[in-house]
Amino acid sequence: DGDGCFYNNNNYNTIQHISTSTYEQDWSFMSNICDSIGVKYIIKKTINKKNNNQYSQFIIYRHECVIKYGDFLYKNSPFGLKRKKDKFYNIKNTINSRPKFIIQCFKDSKLIKEFDSLKSASLWVNKSRNVSSDINDCIVGRQKTSLGFVWKKIQIN
Repeated sequence: DGDGCFYNNNNYNTIQHISTSTYEQDWSFMSNICDSIGVKYIIKKTINKKNNNQYSQFIIYRHECVIKYGDFLYKNSPFGLKRKKDKFYNIKNTINSRPKFIIQCFKDSKLIKEFDSLKSASLWVNKSRNVSSDINDCIVGRQKTSLGFVWKKIQIN
């Protein structure tokens, strides 16, 4: 049908769009579209060692990228199956209805910086390794400070 699969797992906060094809699939058309609209993706090629099945996948994995791609695919377009459009819009509505948060970093009781995600805060503190779990330990109260800072998660809507 050509419009792939929108995947949502609320237990793991995972949202993806996956298109699967032959191992030799030329994904340049999809790559060009995603590059032009600013959507991050990966291309995965798999050979199953047990049964020698081969396939490739084009995976869009970030929430904002999945939404941007779905909007591009379905907005004002007759393209795609109704059930897939409905699933995409259901996922989009779920994401948009979730509370939004920012991560705040304090030093000596002064706000130093705000971040839109744990990952961006982690990269700001330490570019060489992911320290998201260290920051989260402070946010959830397991420790008072992390990496020399006090961290807070603030709901913004």
